[in-house]
Amino acid sequence: MITKEQAMGFKVGQVLEHIHFKNKDGTPRRCRVTGQVKCFDSSRASFHIPVKYGLFNCFFIDTHNAGEWNVPETEKKIGVPGCEAGGGCVYCSKPKPVLDPADEGSHDSLNEPMSE
Repeated sequence: MITKEQAMGFKVGQVLEHIHFKNKDGTPRRCRVTGQVKCFDSSRASFHIPVKYGLFNCFFIDTHNAGEWNVPETEKKIGVPGCEAGGGCVYCSKPKPVLDPADEGSHDSLNEPMSE
């Protein structure tokens, strides 16, 4: 279940999973947040999250259907929405590269011209 406090922290690209609907491979159906979360002054508990599913389907998650969606456990642990450049995310198996400034001069072979 998505609460208003969780929704206010969502950024564009955040992945959400449906509780009941599954894809053909058995994984939960996922959607991505596509815009800013909207909250209303007239009703403090209500909110709208614009999301996209598939290529063309766009809809809102609001207070009425927020109980059917939740944040995947992997997104909670890692804290990055989707794949950041360089891997190290939920869907990539590659670790995020760590660049050490002390190693700058040790890669001299990269600066040499290629031999034919």
